[in-house]
Amino acid sequence: MNRKIHFGIQSRLLLLALLPAIVIALFLTVHHSRERIEAIDKLNLDRAKAIAEQVAAENINPLFTNNQQQINENIQRYLEQYDELHKIKISENEKITAHFEQFQQLSKKTIYSSAPIILKTIPSALDDFEETSLNEETSIEKNIKIGEVEIWLNDLSDAEKEAIIQSAVIILTMVVTISVFVVFYMSRAITSPLRELVASFDSLGHGNYHIRVEEKATDELLLLQQGFNQMSSALEKHRDKLYEEVEHVTHDLNTTLQALEIQNVELDIARKQAVESSRIKSEFLANMSHEIRTPMNGIIGFIALLQNTPISNLQKNYVDTISYSANSLLQILNDILDYSKLEAGKIEQLNEEFIIEDAIAQVLDTFTPLAYKKQLNLIPLIFNDVPRQVYGDRQHIMQVLSNLLSNAIKFTDQGDIVLRVAVEEQKDTQYQITFSVSDTGIGISPEDQRRLFEPFTQADSDFSRGFGGTGLGLSISKSLVEIMEGSLSLTSVPDEGSTFSMTLPLIDRTPNAASIEIEPGLQNSNIILYDRHRLSRLSLSNTLQTSGFTVIEASNDKEFKQLSRQNDCEFIIVSLSTEQLEETGQLLNHADSGAPNLLLLIPSSDNSVLQQFAKNCQCRVMEKNLFAKKLLPELLEISRGAKPVQTLANDEQTSHIDTKLNDYRILVVDDNEINQQLLSSVLTRHGAAVSSAHNGRQALQLINSSDFDLVFMDIHMPEMNGIECVKQIRLSGITTPVIALTADVAFIDERQVAEYGFDSVLLKPLDMQQFEKLTGDFVAGKPFKLQNPDLEENSINQQANQQQLPIRDLQQALRITDGQQDVADKLLQELLRQLPGYLQTARTLNQEKNWDKLWQTLHKLHGATTVCGVPALNETVKNAQKALDRETYAILDGLLDEIETQNKILADYLRKNVHEESSEKS
Repeated sequence: MNRKIHFGIQSRLLLLALLPAIVIALFLTVHHSRERIEAIDKLNLDRAKAIAEQVAAENINPLFTNNQQQINENIQRYLEQYDELHKIKISENEKITAHFEQFQQLSKKTIYSSAPIILKTIPSALDDFEETSLNEETSIEKNIKIGEVEIWLNDLSDAEKEAIIQSAVIILTMVVTISVFVVFYMSRAITSPLRELVASFDSLGHGNYHIRVEEKATDELLLLQQGFNQMSSALEKHRDKLYEEVEHVTHDLNTTLQALEIQNVELDIARKQAVESSRIKSEFLANMSHEIRTPMNGIIGFIALLQNTPISNLQKNYVDTISYSANSLLQILNDILDYSKLEAGKIEQLNEEFIIEDAIAQVLDTFTPLAYKKQLNLIPLIFNDVPRQVYGDRQHIMQVLSNLLSNAIKFTDQGDIVLRVAVEEQKDTQYQITFSVSDTGIGISPEDQRRLFEPFTQADSDFSRGFGGTGLGLSISKSLVEIMEGSLSLTSVPDEGSTFSMTLPLIDRTPNAASIEIEPGLQNSNIILYDRHRLSRLSLSNTLQTSGFTVIEASNDKEFKQLSRQNDCEFIIVSLSTEQLEETGQLLNHADSGAPNLLLLIPSSDNSVLQQFAKNCQCRVMEKNLFAKKLLPELLEISRGAKPVQTLANDEQTSHIDTKLNDYRILVVDDNEINQQLLSSVLTRHGAAVSSAHNGRQALQLINSSDFDLVFMDIHMPEMNGIECVKQIRLSGITTPVIALTADVAFIDERQVAEYGFDSVLLKPLDMQQFEKLTGDFVAGKPFKLQNPDLEENSINQQANQQQLPIRDLQQALRITDGQQDVADKLLQELLRQLPGYLQTARTLNQEKNWDKLWQTLHKLHGATTVCGVPALNETVKNAQKALDRETYAILDGLLDEIETQNKILADYLRKNVHEESSEKS
């Protein structure tokens, strides 16, 4: 690489002045020396020539007279006379006559010269007075060359030449030295002021605005010095003005800071008040939940009892209306509590493995009676490419779908409500699945669509007021979908209907599994399916074909009549709409009413209606909205030739009492008389011997004095609450199963329930189906399970976290690090390095019972595990934080042991797999 050479001003001046002077001096010195040396060489040649001519002139006569002795003497005399004469040679007609040489050191250079020896003749006719002019040619013709003289001289001018060169070098050196001195002296007059200016600029750059330069230069430099002084003066004035402004602004800022400090104090007070208000609100909501659910438990429970008693049709309508209103009120309460949880950030994603069809069926079971009551077609459509078993947030998916279906039924008076499940996108086992609910209801205007997902907002409030509701359902649904990392969208046309679509990321857990296992006797069977409604027929056909049946469809009476006569099929399924119920008899004539292979599907969930149709039509009858899980066993019963189910007489139904709890002694503990009476009535109806107590102290006395098979105990009671009572029961060694009764939705954690000593929990208002299942499991000797969906949600979450969550989620780690594999690995290594220190600190704080600092330590560890993509360890740390929040300190030792176990599992995993992951990613 070429490096650029930089010259300063002084260097440039020296170069500019010295270069011409040196060149000129060098030229003149060389030229003068050369002339002097050439002159010396010429002088030496001339001298040699003169000596040669002189020797030739003196030896004319001796050579002519052949006087050899005289020649020798003449030569010897010249050799003695001239020291530099080295050799003389005289020759006559190319014959050497004499040859003499001095024996002296021969110089490096000799000078050679020669001269002819000429004999001149005098003309005979010439007298003394005759003027004769002879030209040169005539003269030459008359002169006779009788010989030649040759001489060699030593060149003794070397010393003189060296002296000339030395003097030239001295002169040149003197000229250069004088020039350098003069130029250096002259350049200082320029560079010194410039250096002074540079130093002044440097000082000015360090904030010394008082500096000035002495104006002693001339011409342009003087102007430069004056300009600097003016600039420095202007900067000093500007600095002083700036200082004044800064002081003014600082004063204003101090005033503002004082005001901000006052505001911060006020904000801190307001924040504390807000936190306290939030705490009070949470307590209020919890208390409200308990206070409202307690009377609701009596209302809904006694309604259920009343519905099982002989009442008139008018009374039944009244009871149904009361039941609907009570459940609506309970739904409003649940919405408010869910919104409060979302606002506080207490709802998290709960992932587990589940079957999509089962979840959809469970949701539809709830809303099918409402849809049939309004004579609406409720149709599920699950497309064939949708995976059967997935990993996701089942509970919240069902909650959102329940809200969407509830709204669709509420705002639709006639037509269809379709729940579709379809795959939007697939990559390996990662699916984007859309759950959409479409209706043919009133629709939503564009103006209302923009604010529909805001809390406490309803579309066209004047109109929708007649439908009730809090306006929280869609807001809660949108928040839940966002927690599940999905999206909720709406398309709607006023007076034509609406479609709400929820798109979620789900993982296919069984990508190669069959949709459902069927009995060998049902495989490859032919089924005639008759349904006028296109979507309903498509739904049933899809379900049957997915299960391995061959389906022959009929969309009208004519096609059905022809198919039922021409085809020999194993099964005939007739699916009716609400408007076809009156045509049942005529329709079944085409299919040979009473045929053993006939299955009738009707739009009703009323068991008495189903049994009446079965009796009248002499065939098997089922509710219309069916999935393979319910449909296949019925078809299997048909294939085995089982007889249709007959209905019981009304008096038999009403007089039938389940006696499964006969000979069981059960204690009901509740401070609310209504709730106590309700549960006692239900248990007595099942044959149990029931005792009651109003608080924990009474219950403890009864349990210590009598033997009970089962205890139902309220949590919040005076004198001694249920938690303290059950602790005393367990301390005394009594193992009687105790079921907690609570209207407090916060008391729903299985770990906390087990820690307190309860065997299970029932949430008020009581769900009779859950109650029946719990008592049925108790009689059958099965272990207790969580009965409430909210409780089940937490239990499933814990199980999924412990058994299903991966040790490391590389995709999550790469999303956090923007796809940088090396960064993700470094974060994981750093977590493993720091984790032992976190654990040691946590154990120390746990022993010291310093819960606040322990929570902070776990919070830091939770943040570290979140960014490293280690779901199993992250969930364990989160559970420890929850234990601190719930003040269940007794289980912290076990949770810290779980964290240590997860740490070892993660370390082993890292040693085995992280390099493989890196190579696969690259």
